[in-house]
Amino acid sequence: MEEKKTNFFCIPVFSFVPAKYKELVKNSAGKIFGVILVMFLLFGIISGINVALGVGEFADVVAESCPDFELSNGSFSIEAPFEMEQDGMYILIDDRISNVTEDDIKDLIRENFYSQIIVLGSDSFGMYNNGQIQAFDLDQVSDFSISKISLINEIIPAFKPLIFGAVVLFYLIYVGFYYLAALIMSLFTMIICKIFKKDIESKERFRMTVLAKLPVFIVTFVIELVSPLSINIWIGALLVIAFTVAIVAMWKDDENQQYISSEDNEF
Repeated sequence: MEEKKTNFFCIPVFSFVPAKYKELVKNSAGKIFGVILVMFLLFGIISGINVALGVGEFADVVAESCPDFELSNGSFSIEAPFEMEQDGMYILIDDRISNVTEDDIKDLIRENFYSQIIVLGSDSFGMYNNGQIQAFDLDQVSDFSISKISLINEIIPAFKPLIFGAVVLFYLIYVGFYYLAALIMSLFTMIICKIFKKDIESKERFRMTVLAKLPVFIVTFVIELVSPLSINIWIGALLVIAFTVAIVAMWKDDENQQYISSEDNEF
């Protein structure tokens, strides 16, 4: 008798239902991989749009709050000086300053014990980060030009599709790590099957683990998308194990035969 197969687009929905897993694991590995790939593509698109919207909001903040500035032909100018000191970070942007050197940055470190420093003057730039000091004249980047207008109207819009594409690509690559984690967690699935004395083939156990991770990932994704909460990776793993316990507990062996371990068959 031919095994009943699940509709491709129903698999993500049925992955939330423990009683459906006996049917779900009968689907081919390629079909299940296709479902996971499509789901992660969807996650990537949603996250990419969300990040792109965040970049747009950043552009709005720059437009409203940032004073006019321009860097062109090795010379920098700004409408009003900007200075910030917070959590060990010091930023000073002022076109009245010139000839910023490494010694100037060292003096700021010694006097204030800053962990990060950025100083931008009319003709030079200096910074301190990760224990390294850098300073150079702006005429070294004379071919580069930027202004508030070009940042808002050209640079940020140009970055939006690049950021979107990078986020989508990250989620597609992450499918590999998803399967690696499922391979490791399938060991827990095997232990759970032994505890509940369920006779489930190894390939079906792995497919079960792959699919059992999906509801937890979806719920975690939605929570982190709509709220500031973040689900720890270990909490996520525990949730997958708990869900797997529910799946195995509701699993009905064919012909109501109980699981008999290989150890019990030894004479």
